[in-house]
Amino acid sequence: MSTYTDLAGTIPSPLTLEFRDWYETLLAARVAECDVARVTTYYISSSGSSGNNGTSTSTPKTMADVNGLISGSSGNIAILFRQGDEFATSSGINVGKDNVTIGTYSTSSVNGPRPLIHCFTNSIASGGSSWTLDNDGSASAGDTYSYSRSTAVGWIREKGSPASDAARLNPFRYFDTKAEVRLNPWSWTWIGADNKIYINCGDGVDPNTKVWEFSDASSAADDGCNVAGVTGCLIDGVRFDGWGAYASASQVTNYGIRISGSMSAKTCVIRNCEAYYTGNHAIGSVTSAGGYLTCIGCKAGYVNDCTWNSGSSTFVWYSDNSSGMEVLVDSCTARFGILPWESETNWERGGAPQQGWYTHTGANTLALYIMRNCRDTQETWATNWTSTLDCIGADSANFTASDNDLSTYRAFCLDHRSNLQYGGGTVNFIPKMFTANCRYDYRFPVSDTNYKWTLVDPPGGVHVNTIINLVDQYPSSQRVLMGSSSTTATARIWHPTITIEGYSASGRSNIFQGLALSESDVSASASELKNGILQATNSKGLWSRHGNGSGRIQNIACFAVVTTGTNGFSSNTGYQELTSPVDPLAIPPSNAQYVGDGLDLGLEYDYYWRRRPSAPTLGAVEGNVDDAPTLQTILDRIGPWTGDTAKNSIYGALRAMANEVDDFASNDLVKDDGDGAGDFIAGASLKGLRSINDAGFIALSACEVASASSTTSFVLSSTAANGDTVSTITNCYRDCILAFVTGANAGMTLPIQSYASNRTVTLPSNRPASTTPSAGDIVIILRDTSKSLTSGGLDDIWDEPLSAHNTANTAGHYMLSAGSRPRTIYVQAGTQSTLTVNFTGSNNNIKLTAWSAGTDGDSVTFAATNPGTNNASLSISVSGSAITASLATNGSGTITTSASELVDAINDSISAYALVYAECVESAAGTVAAYSVTSLSGGAASSGSDSNDGLSMVNPKASFSGAVSAASFGDIIHLMPGVHKHTGNTRLPAGVTIQGDGPQITRLRLGANSVDLLGSIFIKPSTANVIKNLYIDGAMCGAAAIYTGTGITPPGTLHLENVHVRARGYGVWAAGGVAGGATVQKQKWTANNCRVKSGISAWAMQGSAAVRHESEAHNCYFEADDAYLGGSESSDTSGNTYALLVADSDGYFSNCTLYAKHHHKNRTAYAVQAGSPTDANRPGLITMTGCRMHSIHTQETSPVRITGVSAASEAVITSANHGLADDTLVWIQGVNGTGAITAVNRSCRVANSTTNTFKIKDPQTGSYISTSGGTYIDGGTFDIRPWDILSKWDGSLITLESCAYSPALVETYYGEVQSLTDNIEHKASILQGSETGHIVYAGTRDFEAKASPRNRGWSARHPYTTISSAVLEATAGTAVYIATPEKPFEITSTVTLPDKIDIHGHKNKTKIVHTGTGGSDTTGIFGVNYRNIIEDLWIDDQSSSGVSGIVGASGAVRLVADHVVSTVDFDGIHISSSTASVATIENCRIVAGADGVSFAGGAHLGYIVGDHPHLSAVNGVSAADGTIVVFNNGYISASTDGVVATSASKIKLTGAAVVGGANDISVDGAGTIAYVHATAYDSGNVSETNSGEIAVDVSDGSAAAIADEVLSRSVSNVEDTADEHSLAFVILATTEFQRLGSRINVNKTDGTLFAQKSITTSNSAKPIIGVS
Repeated sequence: MSTYTDLAGTIPSPLTLEFRDWYETLLAARVAECDVARVTTYYISSSGSSGNNGTSTSTPKTMADVNGLISGSSGNIAILFRQGDEFATSSGINVGKDNVTIGTYSTSSVNGPRPLIHCFTNSIASGGSSWTLDNDGSASAGDTYSYSRSTAVGWIREKGSPASDAARLNPFRYFDTKAEVRLNPWSWTWIGADNKIYINCGDGVDPNTKVWEFSDASSAADDGCNVAGVTGCLIDGVRFDGWGAYASASQVTNYGIRISGSMSAKTCVIRNCEAYYTGNHAIGSVTSAGGYLTCIGCKAGYVNDCTWNSGSSTFVWYSDNSSGMEVLVDSCTARFGILPWESETNWERGGAPQQGWYTHTGANTLALYIMRNCRDTQETWATNWTSTLDCIGADSANFTASDNDLSTYRAFCLDHRSNLQYGGGTVNFIPKMFTANCRYDYRFPVSDTNYKWTLVDPPGGVHVNTIINLVDQYPSSQRVLMGSSSTTATARIWHPTITIEGYSASGRSNIFQGLALSESDVSASASELKNGILQATNSKGLWSRHGNGSGRIQNIACFAVVTTGTNGFSSNTGYQELTSPVDPLAIPPSNAQYVGDGLDLGLEYDYYWRRRPSAPTLGAVEGNVDDAPTLQTILDRIGPWTGDTAKNSIYGALRAMANEVDDFASNDLVKDDGDGAGDFIAGASLKGLRSINDAGFIALSACEVASASSTTSFVLSSTAANGDTVSTITNCYRDCILAFVTGANAGMTLPIQSYASNRTVTLPSNRPASTTPSAGDIVIILRDTSKSLTSGGLDDIWDEPLSAHNTANTAGHYMLSAGSRPRTIYVQAGTQSTLTVNFTGSNNNIKLTAWSAGTDGDSVTFAATNPGTNNASLSISVSGSAITASLATNGSGTITTSASELVDAINDSISAYALVYAECVESAAGTVAAYSVTSLSGGAASSGSDSNDGLSMVNPKASFSGAVSAASFGDIIHLMPGVHKHTGNTRLPAGVTIQGDGPQITRLRLGANSVDLLGSIFIKPSTANVIKNLYIDGAMCGAAAIYTGTGITPPGTLHLENVHVRARGYGVWAAGGVAGGATVQKQKWTANNCRVKSGISAWAMQGSAAVRHESEAHNCYFEADDAYLGGSESSDTSGNTYALLVADSDGYFSNCTLYAKHHHKNRTAYAVQAGSPTDANRPGLITMTGCRMHSIHTQETSPVRITGVSAASEAVITSANHGLADDTLVWIQGVNGTGAITAVNRSCRVANSTTNTFKIKDPQTGSYISTSGGTYIDGGTFDIRPWDILSKWDGSLITLESCAYSPALVETYYGEVQSLTDNIEHKASILQGSETGHIVYAGTRDFEAKASPRNRGWSARHPYTTISSAVLEATAGTAVYIATPEKPFEITSTVTLPDKIDIHGHKNKTKIVHTGTGGSDTTGIFGVNYRNIIEDLWIDDQSSSGVSGIVGASGAVRLVADHVVSTVDFDGIHISSSTASVATIENCRIVAGADGVSFAGGAHLGYIVGDHPHLSAVNGVSAADGTIVVFNNGYISASTDGVVATSASKIKLTGAAVVGGANDISVDGAGTIAYVHATAYDSGNVSETNSGEIAVDVSDGSAAAIADEVLSRSVSNVEDTADEHSLAFVILATTEFQRLGSRINVNKTDGTLFAQKSITTSNSAKPIIGVS
């Protein structure tokens, strides 16, 4: 295998942009060494059988099988595991042969999760009693449970039900003793002496309610995958868990993925893998010698530190003898940290924290180590364990470099991100390592007093564009970024942006204490801090440095730091003080105070890899980025002609620009492709120029010198290298620049003095070189775009990237040629014909304007006629281009049509509106009259001319076709405001853009004023076409507005932006021919912000077996309505409508609306269809996000009953007076029978119709449907309906995410529909933990008995006939949709819902009736014990003894009831579980014979909210046993108590209206409160007993009214019960006072005694005689 120099060449300086390009080349080459096709492929699945041979139909499943296949081979094989499968195994994979791939495969078109290979081979199911509460006489049993286990355990974790990472990656902490487990929630241990696992789930949680898995200690002592001393291997896309997670071991060295053995000069690539719960390392190497090792896109975490005390790292690269070892780590993530372990110090912070990345060796030094784009993350799960992570670790002694010589560096870290917000983190300025564009976001907790902020001491290396953000929560800490204990630190930190945020003004933050020197000795360090920004925020305190040592701190901008004295910065060269803190990541404005103030350190790029100028900005982000080189900047660098050949060379200038030098000499001259051979070889890379982004020059295609007569004059060949004719226009190139490419004058760049019509070029006579050009020499002419050429000249020369035209010329050389300058060709629209119709009468005139511009519109005529009959209706008819309005009349035959009615009728007529649009001229209230046939007039052709070049608005072309003929690659055809006409189908030239000034302003009309039903007029794109800001009017064309056309179309790309389309047939149509053959090549079409309306399909992508198109649309509206094609209830267009149709193609659509409508009963409408309408082998794949689908059939019917189906080769359906005509398209469902009888449950066409019977045919083939051999039992209906979604044919898949549609209108005709998130309209929880993600439907027919998921109630076409069957089929997270049947669903017993099963009806049209016995309030129509949603249903009690609607009698109920109507004899909703439960009741209407909503048995929480909930019952809302209920904005009507609360319950009423027969509100018992706000009730009709309280919120405007009520209320109402210290006493003492000697009597209003008080007297007391 090759070294890095073999693959990518010498390492460029890491300060240059070329270094990143070099790395990309190396990485791609390393991957290519291992990512190769293998001779033999074996397939592995968890559903296979041990010993199978490994074909796709005979898969083995064990690691023993896998290892046997590998060991039994000679290598060069692929072992592929099925995606989504899990393999629980006690042994891992051993790769001991060369050129082996361990990868994945998928059995569907959608990639699944990574295959998981783990050693958690033991399971503990939930729901039983496997775990026993441990109470062995200890002081506190706590929440500890035990499980019998006699052999050592590796690790235990929750698995989840179904299995999920939310459970598995939520670790429990290990302790050595049971006592510690008792004290620590979320912890575990295994005690060998007890033969038990002990676990504490916290908060009284019973582990029997969860599913667990654990590994054997013996299994954990293995690697998940070990590549041992072999080469060319690839481990790709597989996850390994548990390997090395052995809690009892003092040092576990097993990996998830390990590379071992002698790897000298051998390669291995690990790509897109994951590893968790591993030994001290998750992924990496421990080789005996060398290796070329690459790790890309991997994630890993939870490594096992055990008691080895911080010897762990997530990713590690180690070799005993590293000579020649090269490691590339790209786009990987170190997650979580270490597994939570007993020792607090080892685990959370103490010692050296666990590192994400580490590399070291046993002997010798690494040849190369590069990390790029890697991440450190800390993630906290429910168990709240979070480990610290550190950044990069390495033993710098293993790097072969001189720390002060960057050219010797072989260790690099680029674009690293470390975000550690839960403590820990170090910035590792490692000697001999170069880091660039790294960012560290750290938070030190209050408890963290560690003052050093680096791991390596002393620090070294070169570190550029570093961003450090430190939040320090310790109030008095010192943080030392580089606190060295010696004086040998050599770290050079250039362009950093460092921010510290603190919480204490008194705390010091000595972020540069010593600047990597000894904290006290500053004399000998070689460290540097230059071009940086240092800032403190939130009063963190002080920044300091100790000495400057020979100007090593320069050009620093500071905010809120010490500026003077020993610890100050102001004495440093280039110091400046910022007026405000800087956003570390923001691009500074060009006028920022620190832009351009940096030293030129040779660093070419900033934090975002943008080019820095020679006077750079301080900090990591550049604010003064040079624009990409243009022709002018290139010419400016060339400057005026001089005698210096190098400086006059265009290549020398470009080379100098690429290397950012201002002065360049002859060695910068690039005459060739970089190989030094002096010529241009086809396929060469032009290395000297490749660093330039978008640099270009204006040039004629390279020409040869035909002949030369002198050193200054020569003749060009007549044809350029690309075949263009060289101009013969005199002086067309005068004052332009000519560059010699080959020959004796190569590198010379001179101005052209004159140019003759015979192609003679004359150069300045004083040119210093005297060599005469030779025939065959190559020259290039350059022209500044600001210079005009005579007689039009060659204006098609343009500025273009260097890489765009690398063309071999006639001499076999390889060089840069030019294309055509992008031009804008303007087209002037003609004038539209008009007609102002002046009817007899007043206020009734209208105006008609032809859609077609020019004289075409003059052929349109209009007439209005009196039909001559009474009570006639207004109608519009069109014949050719003649429009006739037959006006409406009343019973006397008088015309009654008003002007506005006539205008609406014309514009509503598809045929008339295709010709004209109408508008009112006057108020339009007047009645119109008969009007004779009159032509529109005034149409005029464009004022432009197709003989014009069209390159300016004053010299435009006259027609769209003229512009198309003149356009070439890169041109823009600009249609000026107005209506333009297109009457052909010439294909657009490649690379041409068509644009208008907006769809409301510019219209391109396809066809003249006659309908072209053959569809020969359309826009036919080619490749790289763009159409934008335009209305394309295809109202006269029957095929399509935009269409690939026929014949061999080139591979095409088309983009539509802000385009409106109207078409009779297809709006946008990429065709591909019939199945099995292709007449066009692959098309990729995209659309943004477009609106398309059509008669057949708005957006249709139809490829073929040989060609698969791609398309995507965003924020678009697609409508298909057969009315656009003339369809109506009486007119059949012989086709369905499809807003979106995708066949043999792939489509992605986001935030789109798709609307389909059909009028005739013989056809139907599909908003979205995947799969061809006819050919079964043409499936489609569609992904939709945030889209809305809606379909309408104007003749949609309710289901009609079927009473019989014959068993015959041509089935006869019996349905009395069905009214169906032949060819009507109907949907049959619910037919019950045996054998082939159920074959009629499908979409069919009616045939042989009689009054009471009809036969049926397959809609596609026309064949009669056979039911021979079957027996009809009962049931069945038919109806006419549209479809929101149809997935048709095997292989079709429609994937939906956050879309709105009607589930009842989803059809899967052998295709599949997968919903990834909620249906917005119905809030269906389809994938909450479900592994399958299917939708379960309940309907009125049986599913077909085929071995396919789609026939298990997973589509509306194959539903279950009973709700209980659908619920039984459903798995957690599955939605059960109940279709709208022709009659209610009947149940005879409670339907109990499992956990996370949701029930959805159809907007209360779905009714469920309980007809069983019932008899109590705890018997319900639905029973809920877990997390369930019930919505859009009417549940009705028709039982013999009465039931409740929804009952939650046990478990921790989590119920959402939305838009439910409940009419029952007992409680509408009844929650009586003894476990605290939560019920959200939204938008519900309840009529109940007992309580509307009842809460009892536990301290529940209820929300009754939404759009005016209505409860009508004996008691409206009943709350007991500490329940809390919130009732908002609804109405309660009760025969007894409207609201009743007891037993310390709380009810809050807001915006409610409450009426009760006995009491509006009743509260009983201490702590029972009804809190009332803005609620209507009778305050006199309430009951407060046993210290129950009604609290009224008077925060609104009712306060004054209450005060008025208090002031006006008589004290007699309360005097019998009032206390002596109440306000009643004050009032009575004032009004009913009586003194009797030494006593005072205060009487009630009736004269009886209220209270008596004694009077104390004193003879010595003096009277008060006055108050001033």
